[in-house]
Amino acid sequence: MLARIALASDALSVGGLPPAVANQLHEGLLREIQSHGRLIFLSAPERNALVRAVKSEAELPHTARARWIETLVFLHKQQRISVGGSEDDDTLALASVRTLNDLRRVCAGHVEVAIVSDAASLPLGLPEDTGLLTDHQAAIEVATPAAVTTSHTLAKHRRRAERGFSETGSSRDSFWDDVLKPMADGARSATVLDGYLFRSLWDMEDNKPWTRNWRTEQVVWLLRNLDSVMAPGAEVRLISSRGQSGGRDVPTTADIIYGEWEPPTSGSLGRVSISVWEGVGSKLRFPHDRHIRFNYGVALQFASGLDRLRETRITDPDGMSWQYRWDSDAVGALRASERRALALPGIRTEVVVERD
Repeated sequence: MLARIALASDALSVGGLPPAVANQLHEGLLREIQSHGRLIFLSAPERNALVRAVKSEAELPHTARARWIETLVFLHKQQRISVGGSEDDDTLALASVRTLNDLRRVCAGHVEVAIVSDAASLPLGLPEDTGLLTDHQAAIEVATPAAVTTSHTLAKHRRRAERGFSETGSSRDSFWDDVLKPMADGARSATVLDGYLFRSLWDMEDNKPWTRNWRTEQVVWLLRNLDSVMAPGAEVRLISSRGQSGGRDVPTTADIIYGEWEPPTSGSLGRVSISVWEGVGSKLRFPHDRHIRFNYGVALQFASGLDRLRETRITDPDGMSWQYRWDSDAVGALRASERRALALPGIRTEVVVERD
């Protein structure tokens, strides 16, 4: 789960703290950004100002400076840095904001957590004892660097990631809103791997008795939601296996998805494709891993299949367990599973939707 975070270029200065204390403060802030943050710069000059501050801020200890450089490189590689405005627009900068009205003007709708300097916290009205303020009008949390670890927005994502469980009877739409949407928002690509991904779709096509009260199964439900929040022109790839009775071939499965989805002429997704292994009877094995991965370098790995989301509420008595992945090595292992699946002989790919 990711939050959109704006960081003022003058927020790196934390006063006359001893280096060990300053390093600890920065480490807590950086850990939150790495695990649950996307950096949103209001303009290119603001981005450049932060880079300069990381390199030259006199009060930034050596260890913290190295960690900031490491984190910015990490976020860049994970495509978790966004820059708005124009290349020469220096009027949009969080560091120059001193009133809530100005904050709303430059951040509303783009930012969920704004990190400001201690000097800016008083004119913005942040309580001295907490360093944290929620502006409900603009739906923005404003925090000093020391208060970021107590941010309600980030704590909410952290708690959900630590829990990693949706109980029986819980709504799949709530799971989307709370868990998947904060990962999919603005993403340019998503890859789903599940060897049984299309089984519920095929069961609906066969009009199996247990499907008659379903509104839509999980594939179409997921595509409709992704189509509403991902970046324009985004690509989604669904990777699965036919290795079960009742499975359809790849072109037929693509046609069924299109017919059930009925995608509108406009939407975020530029391309949706399916890759299905037709290895019925093969001694080779499709990867057991089940996950959905986004280009931000984050993913959800499921202990059970995504078919737990086939109905409007989770009906399995065991609920649904999942793990949030953001570490490069963990996400790299998921990419390796995808590569193994796509390298299987007999896998076929079909485009479901391709928009201009």
